[in-house]
Amino acid sequence: MRIAIAILALNGFVMAVCLGATTEEQNELALLEAAGQGTTATLRDLLSRGANVNAAIKTHTVLMAAAANGHLDATHVLLEAGADPNLRTRDGKTALMFAAANGSFELVRALIDAGAEVTAKDEDGHSLLRFAVRGPDPATVSLLLDLDQEVDERTNDGIELFGNRPSFTPLMVAARAGRPVTVGRLLDAGADLNARDDNGRSAVMFAGDVETLDRFVQAGANVNDEDADGETLLERLGKRGYVDDLQLRLLAVGAEIDPRSEHAARLLAHGAEHGRDDAVGQLLRAGVDANTKTRYGVPVLAAAVEGHHGGVVEQLLEAGADPDALGRSLGRPAPIVVLAREPGIVEKLVAAGADLRARDQRGRTALMAALQSGRLETAAVLLDADPQVGVADDEGNVALHFAARRGRLEALTTLLEVGADVNARNRNGQSALMLAAESGHADVVFVLLAGGADPNATAREGLTPLMAAASGDHAATVAVLVAAGAKLNVKNAAGHTAMMTAAKQLNLASMIVLWEAGAQAAGVGDLPEVRVLRVLMSEGTRTRREGGLSEEEALKQTLLKSLGEAAAGQLEFVREVLLGERRRRGR
Repeated sequence: MRIAIAILALNGFVMAVCLGATTEEQNELALLEAAGQGTTATLRDLLSRGANVNAAIKTHTVLMAAAANGHLDATHVLLEAGADPNLRTRDGKTALMFAAANGSFELVRALIDAGAEVTAKDEDGHSLLRFAVRGPDPATVSLLLDLDQEVDERTNDGIELFGNRPSFTPLMVAARAGRPVTVGRLLDAGADLNARDDNGRSAVMFAGDVETLDRFVQAGANVNDEDADGETLLERLGKRGYVDDLQLRLLAVGAEIDPRSEHAARLLAHGAEHGRDDAVGQLLRAGVDANTKTRYGVPVLAAAVEGHHGGVVEQLLEAGADPDALGRSLGRPAPIVVLAREPGIVEKLVAAGADLRARDQRGRTALMAALQSGRLETAAVLLDADPQVGVADDEGNVALHFAARRGRLEALTTLLEVGADVNARNRNGQSALMLAAESGHADVVFVLLAGGADPNATAREGLTPLMAAASGDHAATVAVLVAAGAKLNVKNAAGHTAMMTAAKQLNLASMIVLWEAGAQAAGVGDLPEVRVLRVLMSEGTRTRREGGLSEEEALKQTLLKSLGEAAAGQLEFVREVLLGERRRRGR
């Protein structure tokens, strides 16, 4: 008795290697394995030792193993050795059918040249063309069509139900397999677009991807064909519960849909989110509500605005979408116009009458949000439509505050030109000048001062613009404020002057500007920063002459040359001195 000790699988061919097999049987098994692997040297060796070239395991021949795995050279070796290309499996398949299914054009040609029957069919009635149209090589399909294979021949396929199996044409099989080029070849060969399967489905209803669908549309297929149950391809796809490109493409090429259905709402939302102008247009023309909401509960208009899809936005607005509906930002409601980032989209919303003074969850208008995030072109559009001079957010900030804090000079200039209050304060008592000084925007500070901003206006806790600039070591801004008459020695609620604020932060460049402007250091006490600064300043003044400077004196002089150099690497020396002094005193 032979006992199976191993199983070898070759693309569907199962071989049992048996203990006690004869030499002839072992050679045949080895031959089948070599054919499946395409090892021609092994094939030749085994054949030279008398192995049967037509050996078969469970009716699968050696030639079938080579053909099924696409091994052209191995196929040539076997054919030269006399392999019969017309032997069949139990279900009637030939080596040529396996080769056609794998789409190996050269291999198919070799088998045909060797006498393989091109009119053979398996037990299910499947022709060579039926096998080829599922494969990846359209050239094989063209070859078989040139050999007068029946282009509309029907074969039973699919799952058997109640004793029946549906019959498909090659065109249906190719469409279902997602072979768009093959579909094109079949259509060019005259395949019948209107042929139906047992369920009343035409070939276009088997399209599973956009490219295949387009082949049918180009050939004049009706995308609104209905099956025996009165269902179209789009309706059947809609039952999946999700949206894909194929459904959107169907809409774009004229597929009809019930505008009141959930499917239509899903399609409109998906089209808006992904900028599918064509599909959105088709849906709106079909009567789908332009104020439909997405699965997240936001209007489709908001989705299109956030996705920067101007074409979709325009279509939705023309179809009656509400420009003042609420979208969502950071999980909270926000006016659609606040979400808009593209100038062109903002223009469309403005033209549609959107409320430009609507607020988001932080009380910001669209203009404030644009200024804050740096969308200057968008801000320019909004400024032109409504400057919102006196409108404030929840913290009392007006548009001028947002422009100043972010250094938006052009927008700030425009706001001043249209009458914005240059000294307007927020709830913390901060003016636009204070915010610009705090952020170090010297150019904005200059423009605000020129526009009448008070350089000595104090915010909460007595903070002045000069203190804010000195704290951030914005020396250039400090210089602009000093030149505009900012008071040097005024103190805040904690008793700190601008000099003290700069000293505590080791902001040497700002300290130098303040010192040279006459700021007092006496009130600072014996802070090491100020003590070192006094030494630097006195030494620098004494040694300001041409040539003859020591290395240390040259460093001190460099500190005094310019604000830019004062803030550069030379300050590291001074910082080390200061830090060493602090460590020595245990501070």
